[in-house]
Amino acid sequence: MNKILLLTTAALGAAAQQSYELGPDSQLQLATPKGALTKHTLAPGKYFPGTPHNYSLYVPKQYDATKSTPFMIFLDGSGALGGGVRAPIVFDNLIAKGELPPMIGIFIDPGVFPARGDAQSRFERVFEYDSLSDRFANFLVDELIAEVAKSYNLSKDPNDRGLCGVSTGAVGAFAAAWNRPDQFRRVLSFIGTFVSMKGADGLPALIRKTEPKPIRIFLQAGKNDHIAPNQPWGTFYGGSWPINNQVMLEAFLFAGYDAKLVLGDEGHNMKHGGAILPETLRWLWRGFPAPITAKEPEALTQPGWDSRGKVSSIVSASAPWERVLDNARSVTQANDGGIHAATGTGVAKIGGSEAKIAGATLVRAGIAGGKNITTLDGKVLAENANAKGIAVTEKGGVYFTSGNSIARIDAAGKRSIA
Repeated sequence: MNKILLLTTAALGAAAQQSYELGPDSQLQLATPKGALTKHTLAPGKYFPGTPHNYSLYVPKQYDATKSTPFMIFLDGSGALGGGVRAPIVFDNLIAKGELPPMIGIFIDPGVFPARGDAQSRFERVFEYDSLSDRFANFLVDELIAEVAKSYNLSKDPNDRGLCGVSTGAVGAFAAAWNRPDQFRRVLSFIGTFVSMKGADGLPALIRKTEPKPIRIFLQAGKNDHIAPNQPWGTFYGGSWPINNQVMLEAFLFAGYDAKLVLGDEGHNMKHGGAILPETLRWLWRGFPAPITAKEPEALTQPGWDSRGKVSSIVSASAPWERVLDNARSVTQANDGGIHAATGTGVAKIGGSEAKIAGATLVRAGIAGGKNITTLDGKVLAENANAKGIAVTEKGGVYFTSGNSIARIDAAGKRSIA
């Protein structure tokens, strides 16, 4: 009885499934300026040795070689060029209406390692896209973009660079932006495979506990993705596509990202994604050329907001880390709120109110370096200490490593083994 009820319910849901059609922005418009589409091959490089990559380039009619040009990279590029998505036509129409800046489209396919002898060719899509390392991001930057930039004036501003991926490609697109936000800051994710395959299911926890990065991301998923009528909880051991996309969205919103999720009724296909591509592109590039910035979670200032466990309680998304000193070997906090940093040639003071660093009370230090331990005003506390680590107490005591022991120098300068 229960099985019949489940089957009937699932069948009714499938019958009521929405039909997605390509709208006017995905249709060829005779009066719209048409961009050029050309095919290319990227020779094997250092990141994927022996593996060439085929790619296509879309260059809008409005391209101006004297101006740095925004661009988007589409993984599984041939699919984005197909009749169910029609990315070049969408670009033509949205650029003509001023809803997208004139931009170049780079449509790259996964690499295929050529057969050797009696072996078969090796399709490297999962190897390239599912990894959470920075290898694929660096491949895009150092090899693909560098090659295209030989012929076109590509913008170097990360705010002018977008990525799009489908399924496993969505993981690859997001991982590239996550690892290199200095290069990519706009991401489209269609039916993203954020499940337990090569670690993508761990991304929500990582997002929640990491300082937010300046990335804007649009997520699309299907309610019936990897779901069969008699298996309404999913058919894959690694998790649920629609549920895991929801968990990703919640992690983004928790951390303060500019993120959006749209759930359709389809399964693991691009029927819904292709139909809403114009909408996703408008959302992703809205406000251009304003930069993408990290922000505090919207609820941060609301009554009852619980900051426990939130990155926003430790660091500020609106005031990100800044480079203040190069070649710093160790840092220590001063009692006036500033910090002292050893540079190899001296000690630098950053921030705080004291004019002279010699009088500051140090409460913690890092790597000592050098043979001797000296005070900030040049007094030698220990000769030939060869300390690797050092800590200074507020009362003036010094602890440092000495071989396999920890040595102590009290405020009077007496040295002993702690």
